[in-house]
Amino acid sequence: MSFQENRTQEEVNQEVAHLLEKRNKDFQDGIMSYIYPENCNISVADQKGTMELTMTEFMSNPIGIVHGGMLVTIFDTCGGILSRILTGNHSITTTDIQTSFLKPVQIKDRIKVEVKMTARGKSILHVTGELLLPDGSIGATASMTYYIFKKPLDKRQLAD
Repeated sequence: MSFQENRTQEEVNQEVAHLLEKRNKDFQDGIMSYIYPENCNISVADQKGTMELTMTEFMSNPIGIVHGGMLVTIFDTCGGILSRILTGNHSITTTDIQTSFLKPVQIKDRIKVEVKMTARGKSILHVTGELLLPDGSIGATASMTYYIFKKPLDKRQLAD
């Protein structure tokens, strides 16, 4: 399987913008409609990605902080975007995600999630991530594994 590392940063930026636009269009009614990545940057050369998000009331748990399941979904979103871009837009699916919650994340916090591909094989990609709180401290960490389908998404699927 070919990993497309010969694209320019501008091409990668366009792919990320298109992927997010399509995602926002296709998931208007589900949980993903509440997760709006901002400043999503992917570096193919460094095999890293970052995105920023502002936490909303919808994400709260009964004690008034961000629900852990929302943070897992945010990690999976950022890791998934990185994986899709690094594989040249192959379809992927999460096979495992492990998250450690280190500090509470407050509603209205603007967080930054940093992810990095740490290993890849023919059909598996491993990504690690950190969630940074507004003060720069680490609020959570994650380890994610994605299965890479052999066939890239059809260009028509990307154009929808």
